[in-house]
Amino acid sequence: MEESVAAGKMLNQEQKELMHSKPVIAALIDELERLRVPLSTALTKELSTVPAPAAGSSSFGSDLSIQDLLALIYFGSLFYVKSPNEFIATMVARKNERSSCITHGYVWDDTVDLLVENDLDAVSAVAALAAARPSSADGVSHHDALQACAHHARLWLTRADAPIHPGSSVTYAAVRSKLDRIMASDYYTAPAVAGNHGAEGLQAQMSMTDSPEAPSLKETLAAENHKVNTPRDS
Repeated sequence: MEESVAAGKMLNQEQKELMHSKPVIAALIDELERLRVPLSTALTKELSTVPAPAAGSSSFGSDLSIQDLLALIYFGSLFYVKSPNEFIATMVARKNERSSCITHGYVWDDTVDLLVENDLDAVSAVAALAAARPSSADGVSHHDALQACAHHARLWLTRADAPIHPGSSVTYAAVRSKLDRIMASDYYTAPAVAGNHGAEGLQAQMSMTDSPEAPSLKETLAAENHKVNTPRDS
């Protein structure tokens, strides 16, 4: 595109948007590359201290259907590749959806507990924890990453009153309450403000698993191992 501009050629609107976004994208790539090695080393070291699940464990026996679905979502988001133009269009669409969701929330009579940006961030964060590979998980097997996803999914399905990350004030139950509120609003049944919602859905949220609200894989797998080894009541 730079060559086209230098040659005096006109760019279409999508190309102009891509040109404007290049410095930001380049800066993000540089930052991720800078953090990749130390984060990968730390994750690998943490996982090496996690005990392996007991042989013959039936921890997944009662939720094979959940595992199957999570595997599809996990690998589907992992393998999806989109063009820069698709990325920009998707981000614009999501910003519009967030704005629409919050605007619809104002029609509720309960003005004390209006939906805010942080509520939508929490929904996205838990979705990423339950279905996406952490972007910093170099050296972590897909088996271990998917096992961590399954652990978060179970806590979500049971409306666990547990923090999504140790030390966090945000719980799975609280996030489910926010999502229930969204799905009970007019926003859920109104026409979507933008139609660009592809199969890449959760892939762009993977960076959320590196936020302060996201537990490390060590903590998640340790909790899962504790669940496996805890005797069931007879």
